[in-house]
Formats: sequence, structure tokens, C-alpha cells
Amino acid sequence: YEMCRSSTPHSSMQEELQNQEKIVDMLAHEKEDADTRRLQMDMDKVYLEGEKEALEGDAMKVFSLYPSRSFEDDASSRHFRTAESQFHRLLEGGASYRVKRVDYVVNPPLVRTFQQRRLELAQDMDWNETKVRVCALGPPPPPNAR
Repeated sequence: YEMCRSSTPHSSMQEELQNQEKIVDMLAHEKEDADTRRLQMDMDKVYLEGEKEALEGDAMKVFSLYPSRSFEDDASSRHFRTAESQFHRLLEGGASYRVKRVDYVVNPPLVRTFQQRRLELAQDMDWNETKVRVCALGPPPPPNAR
């Protein structure tokens, strides 16, 4: 009787421990899945669809971005809104223009060269001094414009 009594609580404790281990494993997998989904969502905020693959190659790729009435927290919206904002900041005299399209150009060899040169610069100066500055490229103004 003693042996039977002592094995029953031990058996139930062992089952409870196994159940708790299963729950801990399930929670760990849920956390991994959530972390993976969160990482994927973060990547969606950084890269346009197909941009990461383009950067791994050598061919230049152009992504045409268009305005949207809704605000999405994704790479396409952020790139468009940043370009639109910078364009309007560069306008002088309050001219009224509307941005209808932004061509986002991915040039992998240029990106790699830029990153390499930035690392080289950082060896001789503070990393913060190598931050990217936004500039506009475009045709020069007409000779009589001022």
C-alpha cells in the first residue's frame, strides 16, 4: 500500500511537469513565430518587394512609387513620402507642384561601392560624420533664372 500511495503522487507530479514543459515549449515556439513575423514586418518596412533580391544582384532596377490617400507603414509609402517631402523642401518661393510619381532606383554596384567608401571614411573620422545627406539631383537651372 505504501508503495502504491507514493507512486501515484509521483506519477501525477511527473505528468504535471511534462505538461508544464510542453506549455513552455509551445510558448517558446509561439515567441519564435511572433519574432519571425515581427522581423518580416520590419523587413517589409525597410525593403520594397523585390528590392532585397535586386541588391543581391548586379542589375539596376527602378521601382515606380505613386501617392496614396491612405497611410501605410511600409517601404513604398516611406520612400514616396520622403522623396515628396524633400522635393517640397527644395522648392523656393512657395511654388505649387504636385508629385505624381517617384522613381526609386536601386543600383547594387553603386550601393556596394558607397557602403565600402563609407566604411573607409569611418576609419578616419567619427561614424556620425559619415551620415547620409539628402540632396536633389536634376538639370541645372536655366542661365537667366535667379
